[in-house]
Amino acid sequence: MAEPAPQPTSEPDAASIDDVAPLRLVAPVAEPDAVPGAKIVRTRSTLIRVEPILAPPTPRWVAASLVFLYVSAAALGAHQALGWWPGSTAFFSHGVNNVIFVGAAVLTMYRAVRFQAERLAWWTIAIGLTAYCLGDVVYSVFYADTDALVTPADALYLAFMPCMFAGIVLLVRSRISTFELDRWIDGIAAALLVSAPAVVLVLAPIIKASEGTLLVKSVSAAYPLTDIVLLGAVVGVIALAGWHPGRAWFALALGLAAFVAADSFYSVENLTGTYELGAWYEFMWPLAGLLIATSAWLRPVRHGEVHAWGWRAIALPVLCQIAPMVLMFLKDEPASEQLLMTAVLAIVLVQLVVSRPRRPAELA
Repeated sequence: MAEPAPQPTSEPDAASIDDVAPLRLVAPVAEPDAVPGAKIVRTRSTLIRVEPILAPPTPRWVAASLVFLYVSAAALGAHQALGWWPGSTAFFSHGVNNVIFVGAAVLTMYRAVRFQAERLAWWTIAIGLTAYCLGDVVYSVFYADTDALVTPADALYLAFMPCMFAGIVLLVRSRISTFELDRWIDGIAAALLVSAPAVVLVLAPIIKASEGTLLVKSVSAAYPLTDIVLLGAVVGVIALAGWHPGRAWFALALGLAAFVAADSFYSVENLTGTYELGAWYEFMWPLAGLLIATSAWLRPVRHGEVHAWGWRAIALPVLCQIAPMVLMFLKDEPASEQLLMTAVLAIVLVQLVVSRPRRPAELA
């Protein structure tokens, strides 16, 4: 008579225990059922706990509107950057440009009205985009055919910046669930790493090229300066999320990078008196607003604890040491100072490499 087959037991085997153990390094605070959809994102050098933020899917009409606006932005870029459809400058620079910005503001506002998750953050950003839209309308109607370097439209344009910054702060409160000092230091370092070279390589030349009054210089410099601060803040948030922030933060970063580029070109031309309506870079402004509106409709996630080791753990500190060295050589400092600074930074780099965190034994 055949022996009965052994019955499965409820006890896990050793292999399954080893498979589950690494998760306890990252998420000791919540059982799987406590946060539905929570998961561990693992790469070769990081472990990141990611929790979904409940949000309904994007309505079809919103997706169709985004597609239409991106096609419009592509047409605007083809006209301004590639010279297609000559003789239509007013139609594209006033009509298409304003349609894209108004559409971006409306879609962001609808996101804030329709869904409760992160409502205050997106309301704040929508108000900033609306102010920028009004600035475009005021400039197009009253000042497009004048030689004025500073107009009331500039106040509306610049009002976008504090609204955007406040919105970013509110999004961080919603999407970064833990306060870990080392991650916040990384975020600040990333923000400075972006801001410092941009100030030296972008803002300083703009100020040197200025020939107008103090008001003209201040307003023209305010555009790239505030853009740089915002872009640095978003890059800092990406660092907070362990460099795996999700598509929404990358869309925000691309949008603000487009603002930095367009505002920098505009500031130089405005201060030197060479700006003309329909400049090749103007399509970047509505594209930036559209990218920000797109980020509002990308599914958000909340980031928990982040563990990094190896080169990933020291990449940012290493870049923070290399950046001042590069800027020092670009500014043509005396050779003795360059040699001394290079020696000091080289020692710091060696210390960072030698003391970098190693992969935990249980994950080897």
